[in-house]
Amino acid sequence: MPRRYDLGKRQDQKDATRDRIVAAAAELFRDQGAVRTSIAQIAAAADVAPGTVRNHFPTTDDLAAAVAAYVMVLLRMPGPELFDGAAEPAERVAALAHAMGAYYERSAPWYGMPDLDDAPLPAWAAARARYNAEYEALVRTALGPLEHDDSIVRVVAAMLDPSLFGSLTRRGYTTNDAADLIAELVASWLRANAR
Repeated sequence: MPRRYDLGKRQDQKDATRDRIVAAAAELFRDQGAVRTSIAQIAAAADVAPGTVRNHFPTTDDLAAAVAAYVMVLLRMPGPELFDGAAEPAERVAALAHAMGAYYERSAPWYGMPDLDDAPLPAWAAARARYNAEYEALVRTALGPLEHDDSIVRVVAAMLDPSLFGSLTRRGYTTNDAADLIAELVASWLRANAR
């Protein structure tokens, strides 16, 4: 009697192998950079053969795109629902400051990733562009009626940037206290500019 194959089970195994490869690559990319990570290292970390990695991801950029998508899901970028119940721009900016502070805290291990900014991988540039677009959309939503003033958007986006959070937390602020202070500074600046 011929052997029977369960295609669903086979696909589940293939998906599980792919997920292991992506998770292993993400960890290696985070720790040593994508450029310095070899297929052999990824295969060893995922407990598969190098050919299996290449079978799932024929190019380095295919793998980098899968890792970028995996990391974005892992880090959970805040969404516009964080503004629910916040009517005024100051309230929405405070909600955004706290949400981004928590996001930056979750993201901290990835900010130090070697070659994140200068890796010659289109997938990194695409992920960065996607993050920037989502971040700007959140800032514009927080600003409400001021969302069309590009100079205000740029200033508020800069004040909610991870560099200011990092600077404050390195000086002893908790992420929550830093978010409170930044929200207060932004609200003060918005009031001053509204005059």
